[in-house]
Amino acid sequence: MPPPSLANGHVSKESSHNDAGLRSDSVAYKELQHNEIRIAEIDPVTADSRSEQVSGRLIHVPREKPPAYQALSYAWGRPSEREKGYILLDGIKHQVTSTLEAALHRLRHEDGQKKLLIWVEALCINQNDLIEKAREVERMRPIYQRAEQVSVWLGEHSENSPLAWKLLKELHVASNLTTVIQSHRLRAFDALKDLFRREYWWRIWVVQEVNSNENAVVYCGEDHMSWTDLLQASGRIEKATRIILDTVYHDQPHSIYTLISGGPRNLRIQRHSNTRGDEKKLPPLVDLLYSHESKLSSEDVDKVYALVGLSLDQEAFGAIDYSLPARLVFIHTAKYIIAQKECLNVICRHNNDDNPLSLPSWVPDWQRRLPFPHHRVMHMQIREPSYEAAGTTKAKFSWPPWTNNLEVFKLQASQSVPSRTLRTLSIAPSMNEIFDRRSTIDDCEAFQRTFCGGTWAPRYEDFGRGDPSQRVSQFVRLLWKMFPRLVDGMPPMPTMPLEEGIDDVELEKRAKGTVAAAALRMHGKRLVVTESKLVGFAPMAARAGDKIVVLFGCNYPVVLRQVEPKVKCLQVDGKFYRGECMSSELGTDR
Repeated sequence: MPPPSLANGHVSKESSHNDAGLRSDSVAYKELQHNEIRIAEIDPVTADSRSEQVSGRLIHVPREKPPAYQALSYAWGRPSEREKGYILLDGIKHQVTSTLEAALHRLRHEDGQKKLLIWVEALCINQNDLIEKAREVERMRPIYQRAEQVSVWLGEHSENSPLAWKLLKELHVASNLTTVIQSHRLRAFDALKDLFRREYWWRIWVVQEVNSNENAVVYCGEDHMSWTDLLQASGRIEKATRIILDTVYHDQPHSIYTLISGGPRNLRIQRHSNTRGDEKKLPPLVDLLYSHESKLSSEDVDKVYALVGLSLDQEAFGAIDYSLPARLVFIHTAKYIIAQKECLNVICRHNNDDNPLSLPSWVPDWQRRLPFPHHRVMHMQIREPSYEAAGTTKAKFSWPPWTNNLEVFKLQASQSVPSRTLRTLSIAPSMNEIFDRRSTIDDCEAFQRTFCGGTWAPRYEDFGRGDPSQRVSQFVRLLWKMFPRLVDGMPPMPTMPLEEGIDDVELEKRAKGTVAAAALRMHGKRLVVTESKLVGFAPMAARAGDKIVVLFGCNYPVVLRQVEPKVKCLQVDGKFYRGECMSSELGTDR
């Protein structure tokens, strides 16, 4: 069944704040015709103007057959840094971000004759005209596709970024990586970590920008490298993970994780993919939202709008409208995904500790409100093998007409899937209490299996990947060392076959790596014990009396709390969903 219209319900008429924070009243924007786009024409550097301000003008060109131009991809910068730069457009001072001013200063031609034709969203779209902005944002991907080159601006060089750039070039061309990866180059690898943590890699819009054109060039200060070469150099780092761990970072697996997952690899269309934006291979919107939920945007709605054009759902999703409040856009997105997929997994997402948009309990807030490096809740889709609580069933849901099709929808719990409906939870405030209870050895083994949780080995380690029992052994060994009183009297954990012949120092390193991986997955959750003595994770807000149910079409168990006449919804693996607008028919006990 199709979701309700995006425009249903109250719509705020307040203008949204544009992403650049610019004032465009200094430029008299001429209305774009249907077959036109604007291009910034930037004057070249002359012998006597090398240090002068960037100058140029906006011109209208045919949308389908424009002259050769570049398209700029860059990070807008923090709000406190905006409006600190300016350029001259038609001789008029026009405020821009300092980042944009630096990018244009770097990219303008230095031959004194050729003008730089470049498309820049902050300049070429009238940010104060919300109708034009929505229309042009929908058409932005073709603009990047038709560009002669996408120019990626990472920013000016920092004190140590030249070291990172030199290392990247060496990694790209080296026939033997051991000649490049040396212990004395720790400072260069630290510089590369800093480069891969720059703001650019965390901006949501650049995912579409760099994946829409095969010819992209990355600039950092005076240095540059093709996007293809940069991605290949980053891939070689992943292949050399073990060498880097043994040579450079030793017991710092978090550092290698930044190198293999940050930088350009953080902008792949989907995780574990090196493909570009081929229309025949574009993923559904929900997969993109999952893959890039850690990205940042100045406007909440852009966490969705920036990915629609890169998805299979561009036509079916509906029109982009910047006059709509983020709350309504997120509700529409959840309804659209549920209707398209006939799957309820999307209701089990929760990225933040708060609910500033007052969203219903089943609607995800896609904005990331905890900036890097703070950790968010990690969701169950990372588990291997994946959860399939509801089997192959499809969601049974409806939007009752009395709800005005906005916030309430009706669900049905599974009665045929071989999963249990558990009536209550017994909350364990800490894992110490679990050990203090230690009713039986079976309970302790269940506790250990909980921490194993599928594939909990760190991505950057290759030890013991085929033997989950080794990971349990590693975890418990370090736990016993940290809390000897809690395990006093328990039988010792036997040495696993794969551990024989490995010295204690190496075993402790591995244990620390496993605990670090488990800690990320436990973040934002608490241990619970059901009436039938099953141990598991639930949201921090879970409390005794809550019910765990399996809904048709939902791969994950869901925690529900009855609040007459409505229901609050929690996810077993996530934070508390505070909304009170989810009507549900609970399944019977089995």
